Amino acid sequence: MTRNPGARRRSVAILFITLAVLVGLLFVVRFTMENRTPQATDFERRCVESALQSVTSLYREFGFDVRLDPNIDITFSDLITIGEGSTIEVLGLFDRATDSIWLTHFDSESFRSSRLVEMAPPECAYRMLAAHEIAHYFNSKLAPNLHPVIDELVAGYVQFATVGDCDRERCLADCEQCRICSLTRVSFASYVHDPTSFLAGGYRYFASHQNMLVRVLSGHPIIVRDPMMTE
Repeated sequence: MTRNPGARRRSVAILFITLAVLVGLLFVVRFTMENRTPQATDFERRCVESALQSVTSLYREFGFDVRLDPNIDITFSDLITIGEGSTIEVLGLFDRATDSIWLTHFDSESFRSSRLVEMAPPECAYRMLAAHEIAHYFNSKLAPNLHPVIDELVAGYVQFATVGDCDRERCLADCEQCRICSLTRVSFASYVHDPTSFLAGGYRYFASHQNMLVRVLSGHPIIVRDPMMTE
């Protein structure tokens, strides 16, 4: 069997990125933020407030009443990267250690050039971003021991479920199919390979298995057999 150097390099790159993101999720997130400011523009504030209302209503539909701490630190930045010395960019982040949310500015190059904006109108995309990070906050209060991969799937479900039907169908149509059949078989490598399709897969799964969503948020333990992660 001949070796494919290109394939090997791609595998190494995916492994490196996966490990870097895992460090950010499981341990102390080391980050850099350019043009950091705690203040949102009026437009950004309206988007966050709209997302918060939608997320709160969604969780209440499933029997959960979680409220965002009015003193929570929501910081905005033109650029957010994770991993010490890393250039891995993220649009938003929730830090469980400090209960803080970080979002990129709506007018930042990082957000405007993102895959999310390619799929949805910019305002809708920004509400989806805010809803995703607020969902992580809610998840941390309801199920503090939630596996990081499932946490991402739930946040993915929330970001798609809290937008209008037309915008959601447009976004889902633009995503490659990522079929999730079992929560015990989800892989963080799939998330790293194509985050948007992975999160859309989370929406499709939980939309069809809402009883499982309730179990997950109720703290029911799910054993994930992911070779990229260890318990």
